[in-house]
Formats: sequence, C-alpha cells, structure tokens
Amino acid sequence: MSNPTVSVVIPCYNGAKFLRETLDSVLAQTYPVLEVLVIDDGSTDDSAAIAESYGSPIRVIRQPNQGESVARNRGIDEAIGDWIAFLDADDTWLPDKNRKQLEAITRTDARVSVTWFHYFGAQNGVPDIHPAQLQKQIRISDLLFNYVLNMSSALVKNGIETRFPTWTKHGEDRIFMIDILLRYPGAMEFLPENLVGYRKHSTQQTSQTRFVVDGTNSMLKWLKQNPLLSQDDLSECEKQIITVLTERAQALKYKRNWEGYWQVRRHLESIDNDKKSNPVCREIILPPWIYQLKDMFDRRSKPSQIAN
Repeated sequence: MSNPTVSVVIPCYNGAKFLRETLDSVLAQTYPVLEVLVIDDGSTDDSAAIAESYGSPIRVIRQPNQGESVARNRGIDEAIGDWIAFLDADDTWLPDKNRKQLEAITRTDARVSVTWFHYFGAQNGVPDIHPAQLQKQIRISDLLFNYVLNMSSALVKNGIETRFPTWTKHGEDRIFMIDILLRYPGAMEFLPENLVGYRKHSTQQTSQTRFVVDGTNSMLKWLKQNPLLSQDDLSECEKQIITVLTERAQALKYKRNWEGYWQVRRHLESIDNDKKSNPVCREIILPPWIYQLKDMFDRRSKPSQIAN
C-alpha cells in the first residue's frame, strides 16, 4: 500500500477547553489525515460547535452520552481510512506522529502501533519505562499496568474485529489492546519515539486509587472468562497484577495515604491466593497517630544526623 489513509477517532465529552489544541495538532501532521471523526458523546458545552467550525476533514458525529467505549466503537464503525488513529480530546500529537508510525508499521505485518509519550499540563515529563522495554515486541503482560500504552498513540489497522468493552468504564483501553493481541498474535509493535502529549489533570481519573482497583477487577474478570487466553498467560497476568498492586500499596503506606492503602490492600487480599507470603497482606498496621509521631521524630532528627 503506497499511500495508506488515516482516519482519526476522537471521543469527546465536554472537551471544549482543550479541543482546539487537539484538533490543531491533528491538522498539523506532516502526513495529512483523510478524516477526523469527533464523536460528541452528549456534550453539554460547545465541543461539537468548536469541531464543526473547522470544516473538512473534520466530521462531527453526535450521540447521546453513552461513554467513551461506545464513542470509540462508533468511530471505528464509521472510519473509512486504511488505518484508525485514536486521540483523546485533551491530548496532542507531535507533527511527525502519523508519518513515522506508518513508515514503521507498513514494513511489517503488524496491525497496531503505539509510541512513547510525554506528560504535560498538571504534570510534565515522560513515563518511567525501562530502556529494555523500548525495543521488544509488546506482550499481554506488558499491557496490564505498563505505561507503554496510551490510546492517543495507537494506530490500528482498519478491519479488525476487536471493539472496546461497553460493560465497564475501567481498564477498557487495555482490554481492547489485549484482545487484539489474543486475536492476532504478534500484531502490536512499539515505536520508541516520543510522539504524543498526554495531558495530566490534577483530578484525573487514572490518578485515583479507586480507578486502579476497579480497573484491575475489570481486567481480571475479562481475562478469566476469555477462551483465547492460555492458563500460563492467565497465571502470568495474575502474578503481575499482584506485584504491581503490592508495590502501589507500599507506596501509599509510605505517603501515609491510608484510605488508598486499605482500598488496595483489601483488593489484594481478595485476589492473592498466597496471602501469607505477600508483604502487604501480612503486615501489621499501627494506628495512624503512631506513624505521625515517627514522621515527626524523623524530620527532627535529620538535621542532627547530617551534622554528625
């Protein structure tokens, strides 16, 4: 395919604040897109009007509010390009994003390409990914919690059977990607270039502990019911989920976020069959005031320790 076409799918619910910046980054691509489908998911602000003011190649599809998965699936069904690029209504692309992905992926049989990305907004920087992970083909276990995945970097071959799950609003992007890998083994490639800006908000859903717990529940439910997943892969996924949740609980304890700690710990106790060996499940937590005293003592003793 000498000149593949790209359809862009942007699910949008009350995204007026950042939508222009997002659309401008699409229209600034050095490889022009065929169409931009803004799926207005029942917005009550000016999102649809802003998108419509651009004219071609942007097309607005309005629907009652049904959630991000339904909006993305609508975009998949409407897209006519050879490839479908997903972009959230508050994220941005670097100008060479689509060109570099197409150049890389059209030389292979892969059906999905994802790239590295950076944070901006309430938090700046790049995700903490181990360098060894940048060169290898993506596996199912890599998608559970690894920050290698960002839907705003995903370029997907049109015609795949996979759709976003509509039965959950937690972890649906990872379920979508894992389903692609199960249906099309070896279908996903990682382009180790920072080509996407992922906007971070101070109250963003993905920063909340409850979201992590609910997302884990959704993924485990789906993984256990999926006939395409081998028992070995399921065991590996469960181990990684437990490892990541254990590390998160320990971090929350260190930050003295007790509400978040107990949310994660209770979840761990419900899914870890080997609770006796899990350091979080078996640790004794003292009353919070004891940790407050300890922290106060540590702060006061640090200057004297440095002086000595």
